[in-house]
Amino acid sequence: MLNRTFLLREETDGSRRRAQITAVVEEFKGQLDSDPQRVKFKAKIGGSNFEELIEYNDLMELIEEQKEYDVGTWRFREVLDHRAPKNKTEKWKVLIEWESGERSWEPITNIYAGDKYMLAEYARDHDLIDKWEGPRMKIRTAAKNSKTLLRMIRQAKLKSFRTTPVYKNGHKVPCNHQQAMDLDRINNNTKWADAEKLEKNQLFEYETFDDRGHRSSNRAPDGYKKINLHFVYDVKHDGRFKARVVAGGHLTETPVESIYSGVVSLRGIRIVTFIAELNNLKVWQTDIGNAYLEAYTNEKVYVIAGPEFGELEGHIFVIRKALYGLKTSSVRWHERFSGVLRAMKFVPSHAEPNLWMRDMGDHYEYIATYVDDLTIASRNPQAIIDVLEAKPNNFSLRELEKLMSYLVAITSVTAMAAFAIPPRTI
Repeated sequence: MLNRTFLLREETDGSRRRAQITAVVEEFKGQLDSDPQRVKFKAKIGGSNFEELIEYNDLMELIEEQKEYDVGTWRFREVLDHRAPKNKTEKWKVLIEWESGERSWEPITNIYAGDKYMLAEYARDHDLIDKWEGPRMKIRTAAKNSKTLLRMIRQAKLKSFRTTPVYKNGHKVPCNHQQAMDLDRINNNTKWADAEKLEKNQLFEYETFDDRGHRSSNRAPDGYKKINLHFVYDVKHDGRFKARVVAGGHLTETPVESIYSGVVSLRGIRIVTFIAELNNLKVWQTDIGNAYLEAYTNEKVYVIAGPEFGELEGHIFVIRKALYGLKTSSVRWHERFSGVLRAMKFVPSHAEPNLWMRDMGDHYEYIATYVDDLTIASRNPQAIIDVLEAKPNNFSLRELEKLMSYLVAITSVTAMAAFAIPPRTI
């Protein structure tokens, strides 16, 4: 909790300040672990040196209410109210809500300097253009073209969204490679660098790119479109730092064919567990690691490697695999895995296309697919796992687990009830 920020309650004038947790105040040593609800936290208010104590329960309540505001503090969200000057020495002020959730009264000259279009929109809607127009504030000009105004507002909000820092599971999540390296330097570790390295190693292990050499001495292949790559960062609930390379598929044309991978319905899962219970089948759950990279793309695209690729910066990479972010990656993976299942003699159910079944003589085996997540119902599920992991498939299956018997029982009873079948003893 230390160094985390949160919003205080709204004050009488509508403003709202942000505080930062600076210390834990315990009545006795170890109280935070044994009785956290009696612990108090010392919080620093805004940019001042003033501190106050806040109870644990109050702090938890505030943080829970403010999940959407757990971001940076320097971008405008909207103008909420305005206040006319009481005398000649005062200025017009507006109540600003920031992207962080804070609210403060600011002179309109300051807001005009930061986002004149947002201020002009508010002035237009509240008939304040004539009152705010002046030699230093061209409110009328900014509000004249409503289409341009709205476009600029959207651009400002988009820029704010892209650059505003986000916190997840107690860690600041970077927006790009440079921020990730800066955070490593500030925190005196290499967690984000290690996450990037792991992701890049996997990309090269799967031969995702065809390296055509440096752009200074080589040309991009004819007929290929240049797009971009960027890292997307995340912090898992267990504290793992994750970096994923995503292609800029928005720069390519949308195909006329379906671009989605199939997913099994909840009804399909219920059917599988119901049948598994009736036929004494074991039900296992797993997912395929880096599934999209198991399939090839037919999109003709390439990228110029950025600084995140180290010594390969500036190289021309032709994308060979169905990289995350490309518009057809989902359907390419679906085609790839469907071919594998058919080679294993599985066929899709007529009632549930993403519920695959195989005749074993006295019973059927089932595989329910949800993109890269698999639910396997079989008397010998390990045999199916072995085939998927062996050549020529070589899939990397992870998080393999056996569904608990009580889960199968509950789902089976639910399915029986849905089909009005009297349940037998489970």
